[in-house]
Amino acid sequence: MIKPAKPTKPSRKPHPLAAICRQIRASNQKRELERTDIPVWTINAVALVLRCNVDLVYRIPRSELPYAKPGKRNLFLPDDVISYVRSLRDKQGGVKLDLSARVSQIDSLADSTRGRSVKRSAK
Repeated sequence: MIKPAKPTKPSRKPHPLAAICRQIRASNQKRELERTDIPVWTINAVALVLRCNVDLVYRIPRSELPYAKPGKRNLFLPDDVISYVRSLRDKQGGVKLDLSARVSQIDSLADSTRGRSVKRSAK
């Protein structure tokens, strides 16, 4: 025996004030962000400042570049990023900042913490 098709529900029309409520909520969220006195940077902003890839920023140990993680985002204080860059400059003993050496150091540190012994060929 063939069952009859279920009747489809009529599509629900959005409430006329729903769009206005969404706009008000969005503007309130923007105001909340503007009210904060402490500027914070996301990981993308830190990668732009360091002129490197986001993956490299993820590999930097938290002891060297501290961040907070309220929810899903990593938030950095600009002062911490600047002090990290200054510490790199001081370690290298000059003004020129070469992040390629830092990438290899971080890669080797990450491999050693994962228990890998990877030999990388120099390109």
